[in-house]
Amino acid sequence: MFLQDWQEDFIACQKFEDHFANLLKRNDIKNILEFGTPDGYILETISGAAKKAGVSLYGLDLEPDSRRVHSLQEKGIILKRGDARELDKVEEFKGKKFDLIYSVGVLDVPGQTADWIGLMGHYVDFKDICVEIIQSMLGKLSDNPKAAIFTSNLGDFPLLFLKEDMEEIANIIFWEEITRDIGCDFLAEFKGKFCILSKKSPAASPQFS
Repeated sequence: MFLQDWQEDFIACQKFEDHFANLLKRNDIKNILEFGTPDGYILETISGAAKKAGVSLYGLDLEPDSRRVHSLQEKGIILKRGDARELDKVEEFKGKKFDLIYSVGVLDVPGQTADWIGLMGHYVDFKDICVEIIQSMLGKLSDNPKAAIFTSNLGDFPLLFLKEDMEEIANIIFWEEITRDIGCDFLAEFKGKFCILSKKSPAASPQFS
């Protein structure tokens, strides 16, 4: 029974990997950046599909785990230390453009803003910093007409920017906010915000195939 379950899981993973690799190829994705990833686990998870599709993977964090930096490098994943607002100060990212940039649970987590307090002083408007980060990321998108940024929050922490903030600086491809009852002692409900953004232009928003 165990071997059967393992085989089914393995086949399902392979199917997902192949499907994701095909998705990357169809949309001409060549470079992917995750910002706010001290360990690069998501990048590692998609590395098989990325390799099949010929995609290069990059990660950025204020305090990357040095042990993970080396292990990821052996898999062809570059994880560097740096500020998301100043990517060109990181040698490996200087002048580089990305077709897909994403973050999960980064622009909402109180622990992250604590680092910003240490770097920027005590009188910081965190929402403005988040907008600055998105502006910086928009500037690093490639000319691929399907290039985009994906970001979302986690749990009960709010994403630190609003839809009206993004409408001023980006094309909004997708925006969804959901609230679901969880019923846990530590988390009564999940408040999710998911958005996909592209560079602001009069052209139509990219459609992914």
